[in-house]
Amino acid sequence: MCIERVSTEWQFCKPLYERRRQAYRRYVDRRWEADSAGLEISEGRFWVGSISETTPRRPEGALYRIDHDGHCMRMLDGLFTSNGLAWSADGRRMFHSDSRGQIIRVFDYDPETGEISSGRVLARPSETEGRPDGGTVDSEGSYWTAGAWAGCLNRFSPEGQLLERQILPVAAPSMLCFGGPFLDQVFVTSLSRDTAKGSETGQLLSFSSKVVGLPGHRFRPLVQTGLEPLGGTTSELR
Repeated sequence: MCIERVSTEWQFCKPLYERRRQAYRRYVDRRWEADSAGLEISEGRFWVGSISETTPRRPEGALYRIDHDGHCMRMLDGLFTSNGLAWSADGRRMFHSDSRGQIIRVFDYDPETGEISSGRVLARPSETEGRPDGGTVDSEGSYWTAGAWAGCLNRFSPEGQLLERQILPVAAPSMLCFGGPFLDQVFVTSLSRDTAKGSETGQLLSFSSKVVGLPGHRFRPLVQTGLEPLGGTTSELR
């Protein structure tokens, strides 16, 4: 498999990231400390998680849902690092990971109400498989997760079986998505880190996949929330 380095410089992302971060921070409660993964879904809601930055670490992170009218509701709490949001093709299963909690869970999801239920453990990745960071779902219903600090991607079946493990030329992959005209290209970002061999900058990698991904979506507010859709099409990236 040929893995291509698309970019080794992430400074261009910072202004965009900060603009979105300041917008949705207004809609969550005071326990918010730092944001983690955010995702728009098919019916146009926006979901975003938070990270506990206490010392020592305590499970004070949470997962929030922002509706079309700007109303925000806390959907999960007791998390260390909310991460890995993804939905099945039919929109009725929601995947979520707690990176520092080293757990991936799946929930039943109601697209009409935005409610989640029947949470159960999908997987508890080992240190070899890495901390479950960002995630996505492919067209076969399998869940992909970035194995942070293990330098790999893990693909789990809908039942939680580890189907494959893709080794990457970076130590800390952080997020992945499908892109390209046919959604058969995988794009992976990584974190910057210092190692015994020196500093490793954050990178953007890509490689071809035999299985294709699912198209992305946009947040569709009914009122001005400050979370306006960004330019470009998400289908180009996911």
